[in-house]
Amino acid sequence: MTAAFQATIKYPLIWIINTANPGESETIVNKIHRKIKKIVRFTDWLRAHYEIAYHYYLAEHLYEYGIGSRDIADFLGLRVTEAKTLNISLYRKSWSEVYADVIIRAYLDIFTGDEYAPQRRHSYTDYRVRGYYDLYEKRCKLFQCFMPYRPEDNMDKLRLDDYLVPIIGKNDLEDTAHWFLEEHYPNAFLNTDRINIKAMIQEIGLHAYRTGLSEDEKINGMLYLKGKRATLYTDDGTPFSANVPDKTILLERKLCLDNPKKANHTALHECTHYGLHSLFFLFQASYIEELHQYFDPIDVDKLPLDEEGHKEISLMEWQAKHLTPRIQMPEEWVDEKMQELLPKYAWMNEYAMYEKIINELAEYFNISKEMTKYRLKELGYSDTRGVLNYINEAYIPAYKVPSEISPYQTFDISKDELVRMFRTDRKLRDMLHTGDFIYCEGHLCLNSAPYIEIGNDRNPKLTDYAHEHMAECCILFTKRKILKYDYMAGVLQDTIPEQFQKAFISGTPAQKTRWTTFVKETKVKLPSNFTDIVAYYIENFGLSTRIIADTCRLSNGTINRCRTERKYKPELAIVAQLTLGLGLVPGLNDHLMHRAGYFLDGDTDEEIVFDILLSTMYADTIDKWDEFV
Repeated sequence: MTAAFQATIKYPLIWIINTANPGESETIVNKIHRKIKKIVRFTDWLRAHYEIAYHYYLAEHLYEYGIGSRDIADFLGLRVTEAKTLNISLYRKSWSEVYADVIIRAYLDIFTGDEYAPQRRHSYTDYRVRGYYDLYEKRCKLFQCFMPYRPEDNMDKLRLDDYLVPIIGKNDLEDTAHWFLEEHYPNAFLNTDRINIKAMIQEIGLHAYRTGLSEDEKINGMLYLKGKRATLYTDDGTPFSANVPDKTILLERKLCLDNPKKANHTALHECTHYGLHSLFFLFQASYIEELHQYFDPIDVDKLPLDEEGHKEISLMEWQAKHLTPRIQMPEEWVDEKMQELLPKYAWMNEYAMYEKIINELAEYFNISKEMTKYRLKELGYSDTRGVLNYINEAYIPAYKVPSEISPYQTFDISKDELVRMFRTDRKLRDMLHTGDFIYCEGHLCLNSAPYIEIGNDRNPKLTDYAHEHMAECCILFTKRKILKYDYMAGVLQDTIPEQFQKAFISGTPAQKTRWTTFVKETKVKLPSNFTDIVAYYIENFGLSTRIIADTCRLSNGTINRCRTERKYKPELAIVAQLTLGLGLVPGLNDHLMHRAGYFLDGDTDEEIVFDILLSTMYADTIDKWDEFV
């Protein structure tokens, strides 16, 4: 191993073979980078342990077989003066075995002519040394095959990067999914109804159990390649310790009961990790075990991930996320089923048709509607983003997504995201204070006749015209997400990633405030005192205490106190409900709040929530308010 090579290593080198005394090992500590990292390249580890042995092996075989000496006139012999590792190509052999092709350049002195006065000339030749390493059994046969190097002799196997993660491009996903089924569950092609997840788990050689995985139930599944003691949770959230066997999938118990289709998806996600990424995790676990032999006890969960380590973890999650739906719904199966469904619903408009198709496909393949939507869009059938969207714990009516909308743009915004934006985006907040937009069906839509109508429940809803012309009436957002992936040594873990999502207004319709004049004229007539203002509205708007009480669910006594007791200081929620009962629009409802002493500056979550209600839900019923709060 050269000093130049050691200087390029970013991780501690543990030991290398002492070729002079093969029974011994020599500890080599990297003096360039002392900080231990959580993830190491397998190629670095392989060279650190075996590079000298590779070079000696090459020299021995060159002496034994020569370099095609029959092609050299008057050949006498050769001598290896130096060897250099050019490249290491890695391939998947099995879930625990990795093929290693090491390309080595031998620098030679070739002797020809008279043996008493030989002529020497310098040359070099490239060779391939092929072998494999079993990361589960920790045994190797690295010198299985020796041959002159030719690029065309590369293996027809799943290629791996330096960290043992498969090299899969976007254009390779469909073929990789097909390979996965052929490799791990060939019986799938005998029955094209759906993938039997339980049978696949058994065929692969895994075991699956339901249990509690976390207190907050946010961890959906885990895969243990090697057995270890783990903390699990009972039905009531009590932690307990248990031994988890090798090759085990654990699924969140509550997920299996509440959402079996998502539980199936999670189980297949873990199977995908097993089929593609077991080599990565087995090697990292072996590396950590080896560190323990030469360093003080190490808490692996506290080791840092460098930039490359984060990329590898993200890459593996990207592969599992994109391959799982392709394995659940192979392209040819979907095509065959779509030929049956498209004529069946051809009489409907496009987004209504795909709502029906997605429901049928989800039942047929026994997967979630969200995953079915994702798969159809991938296969180019339709832009299904406006169909069967689940917002605020409910499905919203389907709508047409304009073709010019990018995949990172959306008309949908959840309650939580709206609250976050009110807290952080002053520009949006000021625009919504005009009352031009109302929060309806998970969208911020212009509150005007062509787009909004009152439903049977007396709450606003989008019209059919609005569903067909979303860009004309709804605010469009651009989404950004930062996903944080967890890594636990020896455990493959499917989590709900922590998300940071901020929406940016990328284009809004012209504002159409309808009551500017009305608000201005009314404010001129209003008294200055809160109590007198309430009395003015009741007298001049033709309202009664009973009507107000029925609308906002305040008691008659509370309403009368707001109307008559000058010293009464109502709570924030009471004043907000009173604006709903009085039917006040933005400009008047916030004016009444100010006179009651509440300015909704966004200092607390309560102020933000009521600011949203008064700005964008002033036309809703008290039931909708309660649901939002």
